[in-house]
Amino acid sequence: MNSVRGSNTKEIYEALLTDGERKIFIFSTGSNKNGDDKRSMPALGYKLMENGELLCELQYYGGGILGMNKNIICIYKDLDAKFKLILAAAATANL
Repeated sequence: MNSVRGSNTKEIYEALLTDGERKIFIFSTGSNKNGDDKRSMPALGYKLMENGELLCELQYYGGGILGMNKNIICIYKDLDAKFKLILAAAATANL
């Protein structure tokens, strides 16, 4: 997985999940995306998207000196159960 950071960088995907037909892109994200997080160490994570739709987010670092609230996964409830399991496995592998 690659990492591109900065306030003026274009959002590009860092990794891709595919079964040959569907493509789920993984983007890096964090609490300082807009440059307004005053902590010296912002929260960090990834978001998984398909066709511009957010499916899942995960936070691997909670930000701040102690970095609490890490290893959190949020999967959107409007997805079918089998697909949620696939996303959970992918998100867990990224942690």
